[in-house]
Amino acid sequence: MEKISTLTVKPSDFDTKDHFWDSPLKKCELEIVARNIIIISEKMLDLWLPFGWGDYTGRCSHEVSYNELYILKDFVQRGILDFDGEKFSVNDNFIGTLKQFLKKEVA
Repeated sequence: MEKISTLTVKPSDFDTKDHFWDSPLKKCELEIVARNIIIISEKMLDLWLPFGWGDYTGRCSHEVSYNELYILKDFVQRGILDFDGEKFSVNDNFIGTLKQFLKKEVA
């Protein structure tokens, strides 16, 4: 089996119909933001494109709170997202952390 990474897994490979309860993130607010990132990425050509705070707020289907920005920054601190000073980007750790939510035919 190929290594699970941003090169081998697309956003649409995740099952986002339900929330990501009981993930290794261990907190529902973090799980919600992680799921939002995947849903947004799927809508953005089904690619892991870098995104800024404005991209995130503009593409979410709910009213975004600043707490979500702090969660994105926390993901950077945890090594789950990368940040280049302007844009966040999904990395292999993000994929690996949430691999339990991959659709069965992918996992």
